[in-house]
Formats: sequence, C-alpha cells, structure tokens
Amino acid sequence: MRIAAGLVLAALVCVSAGWSSGVAPPRRPWLWQCEQIHLDEAKDACYIRLLRQDIERSGNPATELPRIDRLARAAGTSLYGRCHLLMHTVGREWAAAHHLTIEQLQNVEPRSNDPGCSAGFGMGLVMYLGPQIIATGGKSALPSCGRLPTQYRRYTCVHSLGHALMRGYHETLFLAVGACSKLGARFAPDCAQGAFHDYWIALRGADETTSPVHAVRSARALCVTYPALRGGVLVPLLHRARAGAEHLHGGGRRAHVPGPRGGPA
Repeated sequence: MRIAAGLVLAALVCVSAGWSSGVAPPRRPWLWQCEQIHLDEAKDACYIRLLRQDIERSGNPATELPRIDRLARAAGTSLYGRCHLLMHTVGREWAAAHHLTIEQLQNVEPRSNDPGCSAGFGMGLVMYLGPQIIATGGKSALPSCGRLPTQYRRYTCVHSLGHALMRGYHETLFLAVGACSKLGARFAPDCAQGAFHDYWIALRGADETTSPVHAVRSARALCVTYPALRGGVLVPLLHRARAGAEHLHGGGRRAHVPGPRGGPA
C-alpha cells in the first residue's frame, strides 16, 4: 500500500513539474474556431465574420490585408484556399458599412500583389461600387485603377470592373461585355475577363450572384458569340477553369483571380 501511495505521489510531482516548467501547449492555427466547423456554409460564415472583425479592428484594410494573407498561408488550414472568394463578401460588407466611394477606392485597396485574400477583398470593394460604376460603364473607376503601383494590382482592379458591371447589369453578359469593350484596347480585355468570370460564378449561383436569364452553359457557344474575345479572354479563362482555378477543393470552396494576360497568375 505504501509503495502504491508513493508511486501516485511521484506521478503527481512529475505532472506538477511539467505544468510549472513553462512548456506551452500546441499553438492553434489562426481562426481555428472556424476551421473545426464541418459544414461548409457555416464554416464560410464563421470566417467571414471573424475576418471582417479583424479588418474593422485594424482600421486600415490597405495594410491589414497583406497581414491576413501571411496569417492565412501560415495557418496550414483551408483558409487561404477559400480566402479569395470569402473576401468578395467581406469586401462588399466593409464597403457598404463605410459608404465607400470611387474617389476613396485607391486609399483602401490592399497594398499587395497576393492573389488570395488581398485580391478577393479588392474585388469585393469594386463589386460594391457597381451602382456608381455602371453610370459611366466603368470609366469612372479607371483613374483609380490606373494609379495603382503594380501591374497585378492594376489588372485586379480592372478585372473587378467586369465583375461589378455584371452585378450592376444583373448578370446580363452582353451588356457587361459591351461596356467593357468601350474602355479602350488597354482595359477592355481584362474587364471582359472579369465579366465572364462572374458569369461562370453566376451559373452556379455562388457569391451572392443571380442566375443569368437564358443562361448559355456551352463554352463553345460563348466563343462563337464573342469571337473577338476568344483568344485573349475566353480560352485562357476556360483553361484555368478546367485546371481547377475555381472549384470545390478538399471540401472547401477555392477561387483565384486569373493573372494578367501574358503575365504570371
């Protein structure tokens, strides 16, 4: 009996020593609360809420989004893979809460070339501005896009105009593409690529889109309808879609903006 009691006491001393040695428990990944939710819609809602809270606390999306990209990559969870699409919603919500205007866009655009969280948030901002942008067919936003300091950020901004025009025209592809075509040779293809990208998203009703009326689901038919855009816009976008640039991946939604024409994604 004394031997057993002694063993118990020794075990307690060892455990106590371990607790008092300062050994930290394993670190949980960033936003782990959301990652352990198994239902995708609930997981997305959790991430959207916490990401929005983080940005609001920072007071400066332009500098906070690059930090979020780094944290999401380092987390080792599904967050970074789904962050671009999640940030569409976060960006729209943030812009609505702060009554964003076209004139303010350049000040809050994320200062990053990252195609994940930063690019998604920037697109969400421009999507929110759709009603302001549609009055000029996108031309009112071009100065803000053109003043961004890197090719990728300028591309992302113009690509976002295509998304915004599609939302403004209630997913009517020919109206959005027509507006893009009037932006000039420098901007029209990237804008049109954004419009077609939003069209693919709308076909499955994702990202708060409305389903297109008389939807055309054949890529071949779209190429025939828009022959001028086939080589520089449609074919690269379709290749990326087939390669899985936007798909259900590992139980989580994943979407990335295609890269600039002729440049890296």
